[in-house]
Amino acid sequence: MEKNDLVTLFEPYSTSDFLAEVYGRTFAHIPGLTDRFADLLPWNALNAILSQHRLDYPRVRLSKDGRNIPAETFIRNTPARRGGTIPRIVVPSLFKQLRGGATLIVDAIDEAYAPVGKVAEFLEKLLREYVQVNAYIGWGETKGFDLHWDDHDVIVFQITGRKAWQIYKPTRLYPMYRDIEPNLDAPKDEPVWNGTLCAGDLLYIPRGWWHVATPLNDATVHLTFGIVKRSGVDLISWMADQLRSRPVCRMDLPRFADPTVQSAHLELIKNEFVSMWDGDLLHRYFRGLDEAAQPRTYASFPFAVQREFKPNSDDLTVRLTIARPISLGKDDTNSFLKLSANGKILTFKKPADIILQYLLKHEVCLLRDLYRVAEGILPREVVRTFVGELLAEGLIAIPSGE
Repeated sequence: MEKNDLVTLFEPYSTSDFLAEVYGRTFAHIPGLTDRFADLLPWNALNAILSQHRLDYPRVRLSKDGRNIPAETFIRNTPARRGGTIPRIVVPSLFKQLRGGATLIVDAIDEAYAPVGKVAEFLEKLLREYVQVNAYIGWGETKGFDLHWDDHDVIVFQITGRKAWQIYKPTRLYPMYRDIEPNLDAPKDEPVWNGTLCAGDLLYIPRGWWHVATPLNDATVHLTFGIVKRSGVDLISWMADQLRSRPVCRMDLPRFADPTVQSAHLELIKNEFVSMWDGDLLHRYFRGLDEAAQPRTYASFPFAVQREFKPNSDDLTVRLTIARPISLGKDDTNSFLKLSANGKILTFKKPADIILQYLLKHEVCLLRDLYRVAEGILPREVVRTFVGELLAEGLIAIPSGE
């Protein structure tokens, strides 16, 4: 998918309308052209992933009628010469299970096929949360999973074939993976949507909404982009971590003191907690999450291991690897630029601003573009050295290895 296709992903909703009216609020079925997602996971790509990667259970697994099929029925662990075992998919056994109605699931397929990873990265920057993508491949008319709910939002891309879906409203609002009560009450009402997801369609399902999908006697592939969003419990956990900096919060609790002393101690802790609770709290929390987010893996051989960055062409692709949209700031002395990203804080001299701002805006460019924007401000050798420093810090990658 091209960048323009991603920008219009939720049409007829604009991105802002989708986030304001749908995201986290209700399901949405968005029809699309049959070949809309055809390049995301074609059959030859799936064949290559299964043939060229060592995929072990549970990253690759089979499910049928809501039950996992034992891994040993389609995976053979071959003893390695120096100890341990090597997982190998037994292809005839895998195909037999699929012909019998099983669904094949491949977890984190965004890490195995770049076009899927590109969409996941786009959604991660848009939604400000890590996105993992699983692939579901099935035949026949047997569902892989029974009626269930997920503890995260999902965006379903139907790649090929069709599936019948039923979607129901939650029976417990905002259920969690670690919850105080189990969410076991299946819905008794009629589904709010009972329809067919066809190739090119997109389906958004918020956390906690019950759903079930059934193949329609057709080869079907869909991708689920899973998004785990933050809750009030996450915010309070983060606040507790920040309060470790306050001595009174690190003190032992007065278990054996009289009630008056215990009450006074609680008041001290409450005051520390309340001192953090201001109008800027959510902004600080979200900013901290963005700055700590880890980038996806991009290898940059041979350039990343050279003692001195020596590009062999001005047409090298330079990719920003910062996981979230980040703004460039200044240090406390206003003398240096400050960039907080990928779990680290880096400072740069002010002339680096033109390079950093260009990278933050464009994300992917050619080395010659950086030479051009810095022309008359920074010599080419300074730009080249700076690019090498960014590469060494993991803030950019040269993924093509050209």
